[in-house]
Amino acid sequence: MRDYIMKQNSGQLLTHWNIAVILNSSSQHPDQFKFREVKKQDFKWAAGGTEGGLSARSLVYKDGKLVVYGGKNAILDKGARMADLHFNKPRKEISEDDIRSKRNELGIPLLIIQPIDERVSNKKHMVPFIGVGIQFPEIKGEMAFEYAVRPMVGMDEEVQVSDDPADNDD
Repeated sequence: MRDYIMKQNSGQLLTHWNIAVILNSSSQHPDQFKFREVKKQDFKWAAGGTEGGLSARSLVYKDGKLVVYGGKNAILDKGARMADLHFNKPRKEISEDDIRSKRNELGIPLLIIQPIDERVSNKKHMVPFIGVGIQFPEIKGEMAFEYAVRPMVGMDEEVQVSDDPADNDD
């Protein structure tokens, strides 16, 4: 994905990005979670900060790894995909074609960052859970691809191995 973005940058595309931090504004999680109270967190950045609630996702252990139950749209749901798009109609009236068309008209990719409540895993963790998603505008003449990051069986020992030929020592 890095190479794709760099290639587009060389053609003066994808040089400006919108960033959305998706927080939970509710006070309670749905009934499916053992913990109901939404955990609040302070978030700070160069231009200020805010307090917001952490999202809860149905994370399950599968083959010794923590995975999001419910598939690829667990982070990139409709609300997240349109976080930076300003529509003048109710959300339920906005179609996927509307979102795609507006993203292409805007021409700016969206980086979605979603802090997730670590209590969903029922284990103690030393690092925060962060869901990340990217929405690209369509670029004329480019083939469309969908990227997903998923754990792969047998890759446990090689997680940090680079597949970039420029990184080879020989």
